[in-house]
Amino acid sequence: MASEEVRSKIINSATKQFIAHGCRRITMDDVAGELHISKRTLYEYFEKKEDLLMACFEQMKEKVGETICLFKTQCSSPILMALHIYKYLSVYNAQLATLLSDIRDYYPDIYTRLFPKDAPMHTSHMYQTLQAAKEQGDLRPQVDIDLAVQTLTEIIQHFNYNSTKPNIIRMFCEAGYTFVRGLLSVDAIKRYDEQESHIKEMLRDN
Repeated sequence: MASEEVRSKIINSATKQFIAHGCRRITMDDVAGELHISKRTLYEYFEKKEDLLMACFEQMKEKVGETICLFKTQCSSPILMALHIYKYLSVYNAQLATLLSDIRDYYPDIYTRLFPKDAPMHTSHMYQTLQAAKEQGDLRPQVDIDLAVQTLTEIIQHFNYNSTKPNIIRMFCEAGYTFVRGLLSVDAIKRYDEQESHIKEMLRDN
């Protein structure tokens, strides 16, 4: 079996175990045993557990990126795409709650690399998205774009990755989702709801 194929199988198997049980309880022995390979073979690909964890998160990040690209092709407007992304991340991060909690508590260096405190806010992108949505008639007429951007920025700024609450990421995504949905016009909400079932099927197929 080609080395890249073996590496991919290790990452896929380890990711499932880490998500299901957290990374504290899963050992390198567990990963090797699940795949029926020797521990020596496992260490040929990953010198330590931290390296395997980072490889798993890099792959998860790539898959999230691919899903967001699918949203871009399926959604009828940038604001509806943003709404779907918030909802998707809320559900996705809920599945990762145990793993993220373990990473934060037992591998703080990895956690800092995954969620840097100085991550950009992308305020200008939020403004452009809302402005385009308003021009397309996707927002309620009385929406103040400057105030809406300020509110979204505050939501992000108050999102603390060092919180002791394991579901804080989901709370952040749900807050963003609820706020953005509240900005939409009635027609835009109808279009979003029509797209939602189709996108759920699309995600299951992928």
